[in-house]
Amino acid sequence: MRGCRPRNRAGRDRGRRRPNVDDVEHVAELAAALPTVRSASYNVHTPYPGTEELTLGPEQRRDVCDRIAALIRRGYPIANLASALPRIADLTAPRPCPQCVIVEEGRQWTCGRCVEIPGLCEQCGFTFAGELSLLFRGNPRVVLEALRRYPHLL
Repeated sequence: MRGCRPRNRAGRDRGRRRPNVDDVEHVAELAAALPTVRSASYNVHTPYPGTEELTLGPEQRRDVCDRIAALIRRGYPIANLASALPRIADLTAPRPCPQCVIVEEGRQWTCGRCVEIPGLCEQCGFTFAGELSLLFRGNPRVVLEALRRYPHLL
């Protein structure tokens, strides 16, 4: 197993480093190697004001979601649902998700803080919100994967 320090190599965005994008596989390896970690869960950057430079382009989102799905198929302990990742990648997962509630510093939001910022919900990278939205709307592939992977939650 490699060390826990981030690797310093060029990112996939024309040579610019994209924090965490280059470490997707490394995080999965760590999750598999550490006995106290049950799984890793990945999100894609949500471009809150002042963080827009970290936003992944459409091809980068597809690439990282494809890589996460491949890790799931290879058996790495990843909580994300592979069947939802294409909809996360192309930003077509329905949002906001009324079943998601976020509480932060005494405030509460349906789905997430981005609902307060015009246009941001459509760029949301919180994978759990997209996954749950698809699940509760009855997307067959997402429902089947959730039932197969998480029967103990029934």
